[in-house]
Amino acid sequence: MGFDPLGYAILASVLFGTYLAPVKLLRENERSLLALQAIGLLGVALVLLAVAPGFLGLPTAWLLLVAGGVWALGNYLSLFAVRALGVTQAVALFAIAGAVNAAWGIGVFRELQTGSALVLVAIGTLGVVAGVMIVLGGIPRPDDRRGLALALLTAACFGSYNAPLKLALAPPLTVATGLVLGAAVSSALLALLPWSGLGAVEIPKRSRDRLLAAGGGAVWAVGATASVVAIQGLGLSRAFPVFMANVLIYVALGLGVFHERYATPRWQMVAGALVVVVSASTIAQAG
Repeated sequence: MGFDPLGYAILASVLFGTYLAPVKLLRENERSLLALQAIGLLGVALVLLAVAPGFLGLPTAWLLLVAGGVWALGNYLSLFAVRALGVTQAVALFAIAGAVNAAWGIGVFRELQTGSALVLVAIGTLGVVAGVMIVLGGIPRPDDRRGLALALLTAACFGSYNAPLKLALAPPLTVATGLVLGAAVSSALLALLPWSGLGAVEIPKRSRDRLLAAGGGAVWAVGATASVVAIQGLGLSRAFPVFMANVLIYVALGLGVFHERYATPRWQMVAGALVVVVSASTIAQAG
């Protein structure tokens, strides 16, 4: 874990930018996807437990499990948001999580208290919102507002789950163990509880599909481990905006691989995504 924390932030961004791709490739319902993701999450959690068993005796272990639960809720909502809005627009909205994280860092953990830093955060936050609006092509139509609400709730969860990690006061691998384990358990519970109208949990018949869905959970778990190192090295306000570079990866997937069609021109969506990333980088420079 002796590498540059910024390198871990970039690695986390790449992994966070790919783990949701199976949602577009698979036809199983959201509960099924969540259950399979939970398997991938649990696999990585067991590896982390073997490498960093100190989690079991950590007094603040419950905070890490809560953090994993908050992420799992956001991930659950994101499955619906991606299917309602498409990968490109949904993930652009998820980028608002960077502003939520900065708010936690400034308001609760007292990071970035100088006037110049606060100005940069304000400019960067406004830029993220502006970039999202460019990607969306203005105010969403009434038919899209359910997806918009789901995406904003997802952003709130994704922007908040890192906050308890700051209070854990433990080595990075120990923190990552609790986070991933909490995400695995919470994902399984969300998948197995009898939510109305979501259909039964269905395991895909093809091994490729099972691997894709479970692999998505494992990819996020490795990214989360890298993100913990980045947060401890850079601070919450600076690290999380770097993760938002994953917007560019999702735009490439949505427009280039999945060939999603929107009323907004492609060049405008790419430009908006670049505005989001540059604005998030502005927040990162505030430290």
